[in-house]
Amino acid sequence: MEFTKAEVISAAGVLAVTIAALWLLLKTHMKRDDARLEKYERYHESNHKQIVELTGEHRELKGRIEGVENLSKSVLEEIRRMK
Repeated sequence: MEFTKAEVISAAGVLAVTIAALWLLLKTHMKRDDARLEKYERYHESNHKQIVELTGEHRELKGRIEGVENLSKSVLEEIRRMK
């Protein structure tokens, strides 16, 4: 079975149009994915900064709690000594 010149040219045209359409679709998806990735990267960076802040605050509060516990222990020891 042989194809005519017109059929070959027609098939090549259809193939070229299909490839072009798929290429445009791929580029569109890539742009959308890039935009979403940038959004999530900014969100991740923001969350990371917040985690660092909260970690610092947690350490500070933990230190204060330890200080209060040490103070209360020393007060209780003084009270016991006074008895």
